[in-house]
Amino acid sequence: MIKKIDVSDLKEGMYVRELDRPWGETPFLFQGFEIRTHDELELLKHHCRHVYIDTALGDDIRSYSSAGVVHEGTGRFKAKEEEGKGLLVDVLGKTSAVKHRQPRYQDQVTLEQELGPAQEVDLKARVMISDMMEDARLGKSLDSPEVRYVVTDLTKSILRNPDALVCLTHLKNKDDYTALHCLRVSILALAFGRHLGLEKEALNIVGIGGLLADIGKSKVPSQILNKPASLTAQEYELVRNHVPHGVEILENTKGIPAEAIKTVQYHHEWYDGSGYMKGLKGDVIGLQGLMGGIIDWYDAVTSERPYRSAISPTKALTKMYRRRNRNFHPTLVEKFVECMGIYPIGSVVEFQTREVGVVLTGDRARRLSPKVAVVLDSDKRPYLSRTKLMELGVQSDDTPSKGLKIKQALPAGAYGINPTNYLLPGDLRAPYTEC
Repeated sequence: MIKKIDVSDLKEGMYVRELDRPWGETPFLFQGFEIRTHDELELLKHHCRHVYIDTALGDDIRSYSSAGVVHEGTGRFKAKEEEGKGLLVDVLGKTSAVKHRQPRYQDQVTLEQELGPAQEVDLKARVMISDMMEDARLGKSLDSPEVRYVVTDLTKSILRNPDALVCLTHLKNKDDYTALHCLRVSILALAFGRHLGLEKEALNIVGIGGLLADIGKSKVPSQILNKPASLTAQEYELVRNHVPHGVEILENTKGIPAEAIKTVQYHHEWYDGSGYMKGLKGDVIGLQGLMGGIIDWYDAVTSERPYRSAISPTKALTKMYRRRNRNFHPTLVEKFVECMGIYPIGSVVEFQTREVGVVLTGDRARRLSPKVAVVLDSDKRPYLSRTKLMELGVQSDDTPSKGLKIKQALPAGAYGINPTNYLLPGDLRAPYTEC
């Protein structure tokens, strides 16, 4: 049920569906989020007089004295978004899992502790995927036990601390896009599944599906995949056919779960039915296909390609959110934004002080307050002697009294900044120069 309430009645655990003013006039970049911290409560009270809460996704108001139920026909989010909640409730089994008030998984180690083990499995996965794509190209059988072994290790790392492997997804090479795209999709699928609270076996399945999502591209000529100009209709059809090629390869490979094959089969279907190959619509696409479509698109547009420049993670999430109910499942895309954070790891951002920094990581319960590395001063000159490491909104000796705040996300590659120079220490970056 949608209710209009005064901001003085807001509590942590409520799900804010709509504000009383345009979202662009507030620090909240996306509509629809659960209030998790006192800081978020204070921001809402500062910017709004009333909001609309959704009691199906968050806590209800305890006193109804100032609450009013929204009349039928008001609000922008009625039928389709109500429909979109069904899949998550069905998959996760209970509404509390959707609310995420008590996450299934907690970080077991810090990011710094997990970076070494994560790098070990990441490098192993890169070699395995390269071999796998070559075997598929030559028509050889895939080594499904090795696929399962690698995904199991990826899953273990994600469960210990997902930020470590997510950091490594920023080590991209556009000349080896397809293979590394498969690995990044697998890692992001595991991180997303962890955020959704999927059981471990379900996590392994989405990880396998992500890793194999584009296996059919081994049958598409590389000159078409890497063509710097627009594809002809015939070339585009060849690219589209990587889906049935991939399904055929996996159906002829022993040991690949049927549910994982659904990621390969349906990750280019769109929520409104405009995708390919079958034009499926809505929840009929299934969790694997809907998750795969979100992650595949996100990684594709944030990666540099011969025919298109990368866009920033924040811009990608903004575009995805605007396309909910069209390309993407509305509830799942909101959950993906929650998972990645408004400013995902590796985002290059400009602060209100005009300094520039890189988003490193943050408490998963406080995505509006990530840790950042401030790398350029207000005149956009590098800090030569040191890099300031700060938590957003926290005061320091050389920032304004209200603390550091993000003014805007910058395009990928702004000011020549390579985020991995700040995400990873030099000894962990070095092995990737040889890949």
